[in-house]
Order: sequence, then C-alpha cells, then structure tokens
Amino acid sequence: MKKPRIEKWGAEIHGWLREQYFSVFGIPAPRSERHSRDWAANQPAKGGWIEISPPRLESIAPRKIEGAVDEIQPHLESLSEEVRRRYLEEIYPAASYQCDADYVVPMEGGRVVGKMIAMITPDNCNLTDLGAIRFSNGGPHCRWNYRGGLPSPTRLPGSLGVMSFSVCGMNYFHFLVECLPKLRLFEEAGIDIDHYYVPYQQRYTKQLLKLFGVRSEQVIPEASNRHLAPDLLVGCSPIAFPRREAREFLYSRMAAQPWAKMGKGKGKRIYISRAKAGWRKVLNESEVMAMLARHGFQRYVLEDLSVQEQIQLFQQAETIVGPHGAGLANVVFTPPGAKVIEIGTVYRPFGYFHRLCTQCDHDLVWFLGHAVQGTRKEESHIVVDVAQLEDCLERQQTSSPVAA
Repeated sequence: MKKPRIEKWGAEIHGWLREQYFSVFGIPAPRSERHSRDWAANQPAKGGWIEISPPRLESIAPRKIEGAVDEIQPHLESLSEEVRRRYLEEIYPAASYQCDADYVVPMEGGRVVGKMIAMITPDNCNLTDLGAIRFSNGGPHCRWNYRGGLPSPTRLPGSLGVMSFSVCGMNYFHFLVECLPKLRLFEEAGIDIDHYYVPYQQRYTKQLLKLFGVRSEQVIPEASNRHLAPDLLVGCSPIAFPRREAREFLYSRMAAQPWAKMGKGKGKRIYISRAKAGWRKVLNESEVMAMLARHGFQRYVLEDLSVQEQIQLFQQAETIVGPHGAGLANVVFTPPGAKVIEIGTVYRPFGYFHRLCTQCDHDLVWFLGHAVQGTRKEESHIVVDVAQLEDCLERQQTSSPVAA
C-alpha cells in the first residue's frame, strides 16, 4: 500500500474522532467567513487593518537553464495540457508578477486555532486570508478542513502575534522565507508582541527565532488542537513569496550581528551537499567535487552546522553550487551579486530559488542533471554530467547578471 493512501486514511480517522469529540465537549465552529479587510471595515471598534506595504508588480529575470536541456521536451510531451501549461510558466516565467499588499490585523477578543491556523473574530467569523483552515460540514477530513466543533479556547493575557500559516513550518526554506519576515510586519505596525504563535518543532526554528530576538519564553508552539484567546490577537498577511523589503530585513538583521562574517576576506566558493538527505542526492558527488575542487570549491553538509554557522558561511560566499533543497534559502544572507547554480531535474521545475535570487540580486542558473528514477520522480536522485557543469560554471563566472 502506498504511503500517501495510508496518510489519507489516517487523516480521515483522526478528523472523524476529533469531530465526534468536540461536537460533544467543544464549542461551535465559525459558520461565516470573510476577508480581514472587509471584516475590519465593518467592525472598527473590534479590530483594525494596517497596510505595511502596498501591492505592486515585481520584476523577475529570465530563467537561465543549462545541462540536460534536451530532456525538457520529452518530459513536456508526457504531460497533460494543463500540467504542461503550468510547467512552462515555471521554467519560462513572465517578466513580472503581482506582489500582494503586506498588512497587519490586530483584534481584541479574537482567537487562533490549529497548525494550518484559523483566525476567528469575536463574532465567530473565520478570516480566510489569514489562515488556511476552513470549516465545513462536508468533504474529507484533512488539515485544511475541520468538521464539527472546536476545543474550548484557553485565555492568554497580553498580545499574541501569529506567525504560523499553512505549511510555513514544513522545512527550513518555508520557515525562513514565509514565516520569519512577519517579524518585520509586527515591528512596522508599531505593535508590541508579548507572545508568538509559531512552528517550533524543529531545531532550526528555535535557532532562527533566537537569532532574530524572539526569546523561548515568548513562544507558544502551534498545535493541531490548540485554541487560544489572547487579550489582543495580531495576525498578518500570508507571505507567498517575499518582497525585497522582507529579504532586506533578513539580510540586514544578520549582517548587523557582532558575529557576522560580511566582507571577511576573499569570497568563498561553496558546494552544498545533500549526502545526509533521503532524496535528491547527487549520486556522482565525488566526481562533481573533484572538478569543483580544482576551481577552489569546498564541500559543506548543512546538517553538520548550526544555523548561525550556516548564515556565516553564506555571508562569505561568492559562488554557490548545490542540488535543489531548503538549505539554498540561505542565499538571502549572501551579499548581492553572488553566482548560484541550482542542480535539479526536469521533474522538479519549481522556480522558488529563481525568484528568491532575483530578489537578492544574485545570478542563478538552473542546471539539469539526469534523474535516477525512484518512487517519486520529483524527488529523484541526480547524476550530473561533470563536463557540462564545468562549462556552465566557467561561463557563469565571466557573465554579468541578467537584469530583472
């Protein structure tokens, strides 16, 4: 039996048990939903809507693709028309994309529920833009769909800033890029936060929050059945992808630390290994490193480093090579103008790092290796054509970044 099917059944059983229990021992779930801006406009005495950054178009550089580019067309031919359209939008993005407004929503008497989170108003309305949970009497049970009642809320004195949203605690990339920049929004709104509702299960979440000034006693970890009612609930807009202001917040805060390694000697050339990961490993890494070593590269396994050490490493980097993985999000700490080669396969075309490097003013190449088939194609291990990678590296070192 496939694991996804087991997980689906497990979620359905867990959801059914939750529904039965809280239908008896809980409180009613919201029966209405609205966008926070509409709700705040009609309830000015109960909450506010503070715009921090207005919506705007963000420019994005064309995506550079090298390596096994001949594998793209056969892969496209295997896809349905709709999937092919989305694939092409990823690898050949438009010259700009819409960046929604950043905003903060403070409310007295509000509540927050769960891990995917729902932000609930004093009049029991679910604010759909601030959380991923929906309340329904039908449909399958899952992390996004709650049926039945809710656990009784726990009162919390003071203010609670909600940083959780959807899967922002899923891995290092999502937490760093989608969660941490919310600290900037709270600051710019001028609201003092006593506690933070945030993903807190992983070692890196604890380390990053501490580095950005959040004390452990201020943290309330997100939890599936947690339901909190603080004196002041403060939510903020989801960060699907960061603006330049968010990147500058992350970069400048760490550059200002006394332990920062900004401008310390000649820039490093680094290779980020996924040797300890369960998927997307470079199987001929020893051959790749033998070539890269001739060009002055050093190999690093990020799992062996603390978050502070990772930040220091990327602060010193001028060229970064590595397979697609969350650790590459550390490019936000690298001074503008770095050269980045992201190694991947045609089965994983996502442009996360392309957009991120555009915001950081780095020059990125998506280098395609050959996928070694496994149970999930998008997580395939990779075999790299070393000669092609060396040619790509040499061309990139002499090229100028493509302007966005």
